Amino acid sequence: MQSLKTLFILTLFFYSFSGFSQSGDDTSIPPTTKGNFIVGGSSSFNFSSESLKVKSDNIDDIDLGTNTFFSIAPSTGYFVIDNLAVGAEVAFSTGKFKSDDSDLESKSTSIIASPFVRYYFGKTKIKPFLEGSIGFGSLKAESENVIIGDDIINSTETRRSIFAYGFNGGVAFFLNDFVSVDLGIGYISTSSKDKDDNESNFRNINNTITFNAGFNVFF
Repeated sequence: MQSLKTLFILTLFFYSFSGFSQSGDDTSIPPTTKGNFIVGGSSSFNFSSESLKVKSDNIDDIDLGTNTFFSIAPSTGYFVIDNLAVGAEVAFSTGKFKSDDSDLESKSTSIIASPFVRYYFGKTKIKPFLEGSIGFGSLKAESENVIIGDDIINSTETRRSIFAYGFNGGVAFFLNDFVSVDLGIGYISTSSKDKDDNESNFRNINNTITFNAGFNVFF
């Protein structure tokens, strides 16, 4: 008899606790509510889907080769209205370029700071989103097997200024009210110019399709 009484009390306590928890969930603040913050990071890897061109006022566009890279981009933002966040992202990237017509190879590292706007759709725990950004930064590149006339230069180093803009979209899977895992696809256009070249309008232009995976924390 005592065992049945104990079991009844435990069962009653369990259902009371469950009801309290559900009631708390109903009154919880959705993660994309106005006034919340978003902090996160993402990574992307490009499988030769980038086309690299040289563009100048004096010559036609030239296709040079393909580029693969890895990047990580921590970011922080603030929801100015429900579902709409504005913030800034700092992207650190390393890349490797391979020429289609020669043995030229180059490695690069870059940093770009980009203000962004992101909008989430829907009221469920699976939310599609769209994002746009514009940024400025710098790049350092090291090349090997550069041929100039009849001479072969084993290595060169250049530093360039960067202007970039991009769009991306995807789906955020909310594990709870504080953490989401994001999957998406994006487009980035990057224009870079030699910092020491103050006379010509010679620029490198990269147009990239990226596949992104990352996470965000909301509070």
